[in-house]
Amino acid sequence: MPQAQSTDIYLAGLGVLLTAVYIYGLIFRPQRKFLRMGIDSLVVLVLYALGIVGLFAIARQGGG
Repeated sequence: MPQAQSTDIYLAGLGVLLTAVYIYGLIFRPQRKFLRMGIDSLVVLVLYALGIVGLFAIARQGGG
């Protein structure tokens, strides 16, 4: 991993975070729904959107 750019590390971390949220949703099966989605799916959607914004911010700074 010495050649990994900051964007690569950021995306790997985002992937781990999103996977952790889905694992939580699979284990605990939240019954509450919002917009016909489980809370875990809504959290993943928000984190993904924030992650894309963060990716553009990192790439714009020349980090990758």
